[in-house]
Amino acid sequence: ALSKAGLRVIGATTLGDYARYLEKDSALMRRFQLVLVKEPLPEATRAILDGVRPDLEKHFGLPIDQAMLDRTLYLSGRYLPQRRNPDKSLDTLDRACAQAVFQGSTVLQESHLVDAVRTLGSMNDNASVDPHGALAGLETAIGSSIKGQDQAIAIVSRAVRVSKMRLDLHPTRPDGAFLFTGPTGVGKTAMAESLARALSGRDDALFRIDMSEFFDAHHATRLLGAPPSYIGYEDQSLLSRAVASCAGGVLLLDELEKAHPQVHRVFLQILDSGRATDSSGKVLSFSSITIIATCNVGSDAGPVSGFMRDQNHAATVPMAELKRVFPPELLNRFDAIVPFRPLDHNDALAIVQERVVADANTALEREYGIRLVFSPQAIAAVVEQGFSKDFGARNLHRTWRIMVSDPLSDIVASLAPRTLSTAASGEPALWAVSLGAHGLEFSPP
Repeated sequence: ALSKAGLRVIGATTLGDYARYLEKDSALMRRFQLVLVKEPLPEATRAILDGVRPDLEKHFGLPIDQAMLDRTLYLSGRYLPQRRNPDKSLDTLDRACAQAVFQGSTVLQESHLVDAVRTLGSMNDNASVDPHGALAGLETAIGSSIKGQDQAIAIVSRAVRVSKMRLDLHPTRPDGAFLFTGPTGVGKTAMAESLARALSGRDDALFRIDMSEFFDAHHATRLLGAPPSYIGYEDQSLLSRAVASCAGGVLLLDELEKAHPQVHRVFLQILDSGRATDSSGKVLSFSSITIIATCNVGSDAGPVSGFMRDQNHAATVPMAELKRVFPPELLNRFDAIVPFRPLDHNDALAIVQERVVADANTALEREYGIRLVFSPQAIAAVVEQGFSKDFGARNLHRTWRIMVSDPLSDIVASLAPRTLSTAASGEPALWAVSLGAHGLEFSPP
């Protein structure tokens, strides 16, 4: 039908589906003129919003001022990175107007836009919609979940602020590139997770790549895609998915020292220029992403050349060991090599008191309507049993499961109807946890 010129056809598809299904059929593709429709730039999207504004005002009976269009563009761009403009901005504005009408408002307000974004994406309830306000409180936001690493928090926060506020000399580079060094279980991965939430206000803004899976050169093709004629050529590359899902957040390269040197070379250009080209020819931009690599190199080494040594604890960079594992040109492309010091007994106590207990109680209140109240002796027993300089905070969580979660699960299972009825009454039931002769003892009210 197409070859007889008696049929006019307009088809639409995505780049991925075109490469997977249509490009192979050259006879069919000769009948079409390809038109690549790119995502509009922010300026063009803003003009589109301005063009639909009169129709939305007439439909919803609400005035929409220019400031709300600007905020729509910003909020949808920051909190909906997986979607594309103008669709996500139009959807946000439409839902916000509907929300305003539903609430009986006579004018569109920013709170309606925030509610719409939360509905469409994964924005945190406590997320700051003011980017500069979030940056100003970055140390506090990260420090609320990371204990004993004030030096590392300060280094990362300062460097990220410089990049995010466009004060860097190279604005196309990633929004901070860091190499975290230190023993296992001291908070390197946890800091990456906390930083991602603080920067983006989303729960899905961390994209983690386990670099131990790239132990040989062949696996490096997974990062930017397999070349033509190889298995997996049509599949989206790993870094393409990372750029799409964690814009404004953090790309975590966990245990970078375990990756093949060919993988290290892939990240040379990314850390330097913030760009890479995948196997399909698509240019990937990392300019809105903070890249964090972790490694355990030199964690057992003695004191080496100092790096921002603080007054209480010596946190140093094992530069000699790092140079034996990574090429110097790769190390030189990180904004900072951030040392994490081993945790001490006081750090372990703070982690249990301020994080582990709080997280456990949040889950218990949600599921069973109970809250645990620990005596100082009970907390001390958990810390004494779980503290380990070699295994860090992860050993605390294992000890918590053995000493608290395992016996508590037996008790809660037998009292489930009672606790569930207590949860329905509103206030959680307080369970006292004390240290007895044979371990921790739980006392329901």
